[in-house]
Amino acid sequence: MDNVLIFLPVLVYVFMKTGKQGTNISKRLFNVFKGFIPFFVWEVFSIFYYGFAFPNTAYAKLGTGIGWLHYIKQGLYYLGNSISIDPITILIIIIAIYLPFLTIHKDEKYISIGICLYILYIIKIGGDFMSGRFLTVPFLASVIVLTRCLMILRLRQKVLIFSTIIVLGLVSPWSPVWSNSSYGYGLTQYEIIDHNGIADERAFYYQAAGLLKVSPNIKMPNHNWRLKGEHARKNYKVVVAYNIGFFGYYAGPSVYILDRNALSDPLLPRLPLKTNDNWRIGHFEREIPEGYLDTLLTGKNCIKNRDLAVYYDKLYHITRGNLFEGKRITQIIKMNLGCYNYLIINYSNTSKNK
Repeated sequence: MDNVLIFLPVLVYVFMKTGKQGTNISKRLFNVFKGFIPFFVWEVFSIFYYGFAFPNTAYAKLGTGIGWLHYIKQGLYYLGNSISIDPITILIIIIAIYLPFLTIHKDEKYISIGICLYILYIIKIGGDFMSGRFLTVPFLASVIVLTRCLMILRLRQKVLIFSTIIVLGLVSPWSPVWSNSSYGYGLTQYEIIDHNGIADERAFYYQAAGLLKVSPNIKMPNHNWRLKGEHARKNYKVVVAYNIGFFGYYAGPSVYILDRNALSDPLLPRLPLKTNDNWRIGHFEREIPEGYLDTLLTGKNCIKNRDLAVYYDKLYHITRGNLFEGKRITQIIKMNLGCYNYLIINYSNTSKNK
């Protein structure tokens, strides 16, 4: 869904351009509609099947109640982190933004505008905990712009640009060119994760799951979270966890993992943060409501707070009820229109007063 920011300026430009060429507006609108059919079909399916238009992670990471200024500050830190450990990505994006305005390839400037919109969006949402991940889309778009624009530059200009990129790639302390099986070895968690909560995830996991670490005598991934997941598979039906990747995969489908960061549970991302003062981007911990664990274990609603119990019943019906039941469809509509938000507000106010 975020990618629409990349395409929007180009789409508007083409829409207006074809209008000047004599194409009537109804035909242009129909062409736009045809292009969005896969998206519309997916959204209809998502609302019908899951009950919501957005993925669960969107509610977990964006519906936090944290002030927008804090997000923007964190987003700027995210760009700064990328500049320090991966200067090539930011350099290519900057060049791609400016170059179309300096060449005869004026049409590409609309892609550049889309790149700018996407960068602003990254800043607005606070970036990510994984260094460089959210810059992948604007980087790809930038490569496309550069490929088209560089064809008309003089040889000297091309050599200068490519030389700068190559040199930066070689001198970067985290350059993939120089990495080997020791990547991340000996680094502490505080060296991998900076003071703003942004991590070199490759360094964090490489010693446990890197391709060059594969050995016939070692079961991969060679990580404690895999062992905990295997233990959970044999001993638990419901378990509380902070990390659900390796752990969740090896725990298997029969174990219900209640993720404190609310990435996989439908109820937790709709609840207030455990605290607004101590959070890491992408990791927004929620307090587990009293009685919720018993609810998951027994299949009966044991949630102590009356308002939250009512809300959970409706959410349960949406996420686990009969797909084609008329009452479920009605509750999906009401839930997405915010008709039940007052229940969460009441619960939040009660929690604050405790």
